[in-house]
Amino acid sequence: MKEFKPRFKGIGWHVLAGALALLFVMSGGMKFTGAEEMVAKFAEWGYPGWFLYVVGVVEVGGALMLLFPKLRFFGGALLSVTMVGAAATHVAAGEYAQSIPAAVLFVLTGLIAWKYSLRDEPERRHTTSTIHPAVQF
Repeated sequence: MKEFKPRFKGIGWHVLAGALALLFVMSGGMKFTGAEEMVAKFAEWGYPGWFLYVVGVVEVGGALMLLFPKLRFFGGALLSVTMVGAAATHVAAGEYAQSIPAAVLFVLTGLIAWKYSLRDEPERRHTTSTIHPAVQF
């Protein structure tokens, strides 16, 4: 009798990464394109105007990394750090309710970074490449 192997094993991680990528492309896109409400919020928080575009590029870049399994660790780690900054900004501005979504996104992107981390997994142990398998294409 054949051993049963799940057909869609791990699909939840791909769905989560895709959903997060979509969310961060939309959020980062609003910042990157200089949407008026984003410009006003960053000015209200005391950040210089150029910082809005940096955050937008980081969010879109991290989102694009989430789309490729070999780059998900880097995208998840980058976006996790970004969400720590977002939550801290909201708390410092007294916007406690707005810090909750940033904290949830921190946890979710952190889970992605953990799942696709550079730890020594069985399928990566027997590689002879000098480049780490997570960055090979």
